[in-house]
This record gives sequence, C-alpha cells and structure tokens, in this order.
Amino acid sequence: MDSFTHILTGIAVGQVFSENDDKAKPLVWGAIAGSIPDLDAIFQPFMSPENSMFFHRGISHSLLVWALCSPLLALLINKIDKGDRHSYFKWLKISVVAWFSHIFLDIFNTYGTGIFEPFSHVRIAYDAVNVIDLLYMIPLLTISVFFVFIIGDWMKKRIAALSALAFSLFYIMFAILVKINVETSAKIQFVMTDVNPVRVISSPLPLSTLAWKIVAETDTEYHTGIFYGFWKERATFTVIPKNRLLEKEFEKYDNFQTLKQFTKNCYVIRYTDGQTTLCDLRFSSLSPECDALCFPLHIRENTLEIGRASLNRHVTFKNIRDHYKRLFN
Repeated sequence: MDSFTHILTGIAVGQVFSENDDKAKPLVWGAIAGSIPDLDAIFQPFMSPENSMFFHRGISHSLLVWALCSPLLALLINKIDKGDRHSYFKWLKISVVAWFSHIFLDIFNTYGTGIFEPFSHVRIAYDAVNVIDLLYMIPLLTISVFFVFIIGDWMKKRIAALSALAFSLFYIMFAILVKINVETSAKIQFVMTDVNPVRVISSPLPLSTLAWKIVAETDTEYHTGIFYGFWKERATFTVIPKNRLLEKEFEKYDNFQTLKQFTKNCYVIRYTDGQTTLCDLRFSSLSPECDALCFPLHIRENTLEIGRASLNRHVTFKNIRDHYKRLFN
C-alpha cells in the first residue's frame, strides 16, 4: 500500500488507543509505527536490482520482526516520553497494532510480502487493492481529517477512528469479492472461446477497484485483457506469445533466475529497438499499451547486467481521462 495510506491507518490506531487527556502524541507515534516497515526502501539503492526487489517487503515486513521489534519500539517511545502517565502498555498497543496494520494491508497488493521471512521466502500477494487507490484513500483521508481536526469530543474521535479502520476492512472485503467476480467472468469467457489457461491472475488497475487486468497463462502464450467495469461480463484479450527462445542466452545467469522468481514466472521478454527487457505482467498500468514494470537486460563480458526498474503506472491526465471514458462507456 502507499505510504500515505499507512500513515493514515497508523493515525487512526493511535487515536483509538489514546486517552482522554492525550494530545497528538499517540497519533504521531501511530503514524511512525505504521510506516517503519517501509524503511527498507532506504537500502534498496545499494543492492542489485533483482535482490532489491526481494529485499523490499521482505524481512522488514515479516511477522517475526513485528513480534520482536514492535514491543521494543513501545519501550523506546516510553523512554522518550517519560512524562506520560499511561506508560508502556498504551505505547505497546499502538506499536503492535499500527505495525501489524502495515503488514496486513501490504498482503493485498501485487508486489508480495515476505511475512514468513526468514523461515520461508514465499511472497504473499492477494492482488485485490492497487497501491494507488483513490476509492480507498479519499474516504480514509476524509474520516481522518474529521477526527483529527474537526471533532472535539474524545469519545467521538475514537468512534470516528474506529470507523476509519472498519472502512479499511470493509473495502478490502469488497475488493476480494470483486476479484472473485472478475476472475469468474474471465474463466467463463475462456471456456466459451476454447482457451484453457493453466492459471489466471487478476489485479486492479490504478485509482480504484472498478477496472481489472486479467492475465491468463497457457503453455505457449498469455492472454491479457482488462475489464473496464468489474460488473461487465466480457473483456477484449490480447494474445502475447511467451517466446521463450529470446531468453535462452540469459538462462545461465543466476541473477536472471532470481528476477524470474520475483515475477512468479509471469513475464515476457521483449526486444525493441536493440533493447531487451523483461516485463512483469502481473502489474497493471493505466495505459493498455504499456507495461508497468520492465527490467533492461544487457550482457557485457559474459556478465548479465539487470537495469534498475521502478513501477511506472502511467498515471497521467490523458490516461486518467481515457481510463474513465472506457470505464463508463
């Protein structure tokens, strides 16, 4: 999830566990506790591109680190704020719940979260909510503004903060139901067109859960399409050959195998204008013609160099306008 959503969730947690005579400190520490796991991004530039992708949302997002370090964070807060009469246990509740909320929310994005690190490197990713989701963020922000700046009564503040957390859970449940509906519609369409995928992957497009990308994999190709409106029964699919012959020259390199592992083997190799790239098909973009995450590949002196890539969701004014035209036409 985006950092702003994590901060808002942490603020709501801080408000829920604050006391009647508290001011802003619980909210501030809730926001900090809810953001700490993403500090791993500081170290990414110092790692190889393929390893940095696994490091982000890896050990820092694990249940082990949460269980060990959130109580230590509460102890640190208690030392810093010695004058607070409620002491350690209030900070413990805020630290534990706000930190856990970060891990919980990230599970529902495409990227994947290593909650079982270091015992297992499996990345948990239930692709139900896009990192950029205005239908989620704007209501959460609105409720937060009310209980932080407008509502004066402490109990009403707590009720509003609980409402913000309840909204988060409701929205995620709604997104899961939408995901199931979209995948069911896609599978029915594949049956009608004699396509027999070995797996079907779905992920919401940026901005909301209204539009969804579908990737259906067969032995030789991918069928990719977008449901512009989760309530629609059909989508137009494009066939992308796997064309694995293009990757023969890269297979012997360990870093290439690591990169494939990150993509969960849902990728395509493209060769355009003298440039070879590996594109992760799981990630969605507002531009139907563009991939959201591609890694340049270069072989120099019998060494494979993988270029650093960042998610480009192509969120531009033109793409937003075209996106909503497709959505409501």
